[in-house]
Amino acid sequence: MRDIFRGRLSTGLLLGSFALNIFLAGMVAAPHLFAPPPQPPLIPPPPRMVVERLADGLSEDGRHAMLVAFDGAADPLDALFASLVESQSDLMREFANETFDAAAYGRALETRKVAADHFFNAMSDFFRSIGTRLSVEDRRRIVERGRI
Repeated sequence: MRDIFRGRLSTGLLLGSFALNIFLAGMVAAPHLFAPPPQPPLIPPPPRMVVERLADGLSEDGRHAMLVAFDGAADPLDALFASLVESQSDLMREFANETFDAAAYGRALETRKVAADHFFNAMSDFFRSIGTRLSVEDRRRIVERGRI
């Protein structure tokens, strides 16, 4: 009987068993050790972040034109973005109230819709205003890098 526990076969079985146990322990421990993936954002990133991220992939002339144009439009876009963020917070707060008020939630939903429309229309106007100042290659790079 002692011969069974000697030799290469038993060493291989022992190592295989050890590896399987480590694998199973990792499968059990992984959900407790690693955080779940982050939830998708409820609102778009701030306009400056969007524009700077898109401008990073452009030619030097395109980057300069885009950032200069944004500097002139930043204040109104930031104000519209702040309104969108506030309306989204109000909507979430209304939904999470102790007692659900469908009418108040509907008003908050409509307010958020109007804020989103104003913000996205202003961003579209910004891209319309710089479209003629960018080369075809730069406009294509913007489309490849993000949504406008």
